[in-house]
Amino acid sequence: MGKLIRFEIKKFLSKKKNAAFMILFAVFLIIYIAMCMSLEKNYQSGELESAEFNLQSATECYYQTININDPTMPQYLKDDALRKMELLGTITGAIEQNDWRQRLSATIELDQIDLTEMKNGNLVGPDIDTLQAEIAVDQILLDQDIEPIYTQFSVTAYNFIRIVFTDIMPIFMIFLIIVFSADSISGEADAGTCKLLLIQPIGRNRIVLSKILAYSIICLGFFAIILSVLFFGLGFLFGFGSADYPTLFYTGTYIGVRQFLLMMIPFVVLTITETVAYSVMMSSIFNKGASSISVSIIAAAVLYVMTYQLGVFNGFPQFNPLSYINIPNFLSGAVSAQFSASSVNMANGMITSVAATLIFAFAAVRIFHKKDIIC
Repeated sequence: MGKLIRFEIKKFLSKKKNAAFMILFAVFLIIYIAMCMSLEKNYQSGELESAEFNLQSATECYYQTININDPTMPQYLKDDALRKMELLGTITGAIEQNDWRQRLSATIELDQIDLTEMKNGNLVGPDIDTLQAEIAVDQILLDQDIEPIYTQFSVTAYNFIRIVFTDIMPIFMIFLIIVFSADSISGEADAGTCKLLLIQPIGRNRIVLSKILAYSIICLGFFAIILSVLFFGLGFLFGFGSADYPTLFYTGTYIGVRQFLLMMIPFVVLTITETVAYSVMMSSIFNKGASSISVSIIAAAVLYVMTYQLGVFNGFPQFNPLSYINIPNFLSGAVSAQFSASSVNMANGMITSVAATLIFAFAAVRIFHKKDIIC
């Protein structure tokens, strides 16, 4: 089996198609980093202007409030309007002085006032749960003396690995794995090597399993190398960020981003292995590499749309392997909230992914064992 795996890895590395897609993926990641940096810069440059606008609006609101001759208006509303104006002034000054601690403290108090008014029905604003979550995160940052970052865009090393798996990896990782491995069997006919392969004193079962193992090792190695280079490269260039930066976990608690990323690793491994098994299964059905790759991509895309856009599998999301491919959203509880199913959790994710991998591998073995191959 070891010789077969080494042989498959050598064949993979000799294909120009694979090298081309590896390079394209690396280029795309560089473009994505540049986009994140640009967005972060734009948000930072607009902070002061936004704070000044909010201060002006609060000032106008305050003077309108105290000028209203309404004896039924509670005094606390006037006091809140004055305090908001003072806090927004503090936030504006903190931005000018780059004092993130003072800004964070004032923001927490301001949000707490807004939260109280929303609960009392005196203010219409964002969702109460969302505001409470923002207050909780800001309080953790202040208590642990962690400088806030734009978690949607920041290219500090820890945060970037999280957002790249949230934004682009669920789609591009699956796409790349399919491109790499969906012609692992069907491509033998294209290369004219299937006769040579089948006359070897090796069972078809071992051939299929060796391909699944080899391509799993290849894909795991490729993504591990490129993400490690990104992590340490961004860390040295822009900083690693705080390993304890609060990140929402699906239990409703907050854990450090490093712990969050460590929890992602087994699911990344499972997702890669599962996708390879699916791709090899599809490759065993077809006799042409282009056909198996294109059909595999189309089938995966259709299932993705059925899962996340059409809600076809909403009745049993915990048993759908696609529920777990966006690993950060799954671990943060966003997926379980989308499907209104608390059963989309780590335990079911492990069970479903392992089961899907075994089913795909078994199907690939059976299909390849029974089919006639056109060489």
